[in-house]
Amino acid sequence: MAVSGTSTFELDREKIILRAFNLAGVYDGGHVLSGDDQAMASDILGMELDDWQNDGLILKTVLRETQALLASTNTYTLAATAMDVVVGGDNMVGTVAPSGGSETLVRSLSRHEYQTRILTKDTEGTPSHVFIERHVPIKLVFWPVPTEALTFSYQQVRLRYDVKGGNTLDLEKRYTKAVVYGLAWQLALSKGKREWAGQLKGYADKFKKTANATDTEGGSIQLYVRGGGHG
Repeated sequence: MAVSGTSTFELDREKIILRAFNLAGVYDGGHVLSGDDQAMASDILGMELDDWQNDGLILKTVLRETQALLASTNTYTLAATAMDVVVGGDNMVGTVAPSGGSETLVRSLSRHEYQTRILTKDTEGTPSHVFIERHVPIKLVFWPVPTEALTFSYQQVRLRYDVKGGNTLDLEKRYTKAVVYGLAWQLALSKGKREWAGQLKGYADKFKKTANATDTEGGSIQLYVRGGGHG
């Protein structure tokens, strides 16, 4: 028997909601969901995924990004979806390189280091350090100030995209089963099926734990809610 040769199966938002209602025992497979049920399930799903991200689960959020640097400009504001910038071992953040040129390593500076160690902030040259100002939105302050056009390459942690339309969810496929059961138990609870809701929650927690245990995408990276202005 021939196999398909593809591995692209993935449930979109609408199918996840429908499967969750079926598991919850609210409707059978042939039922057409009302607009109110769709909206309620979508809201619950969005809140559930937000909770996961706040708990430190990595949901397709670590991206390789580039930032164009201009001569005589040291400060750059990231998009509103940027949640953090990944800082690796030895405070390594990324690299800068001119067009067609070799790369130079860039390390992070804390707010205290930037304010006390960098006494001449308008020094020009190839950036070797960056202060990540973790306000909303995030700002990157490079030192020395670039003297030419450069490309800064780094890893960015972004906010999870909203749940809407028929789009697939913004998370790895290994979490799909936990999401379906997590939504199902809350739908069962909202529809008065409390005993069954408790059993579904048990399954959801089990599947979530299993998926999280196999998450090697982000290493030691933990996601958190941004706040304050600590460097």
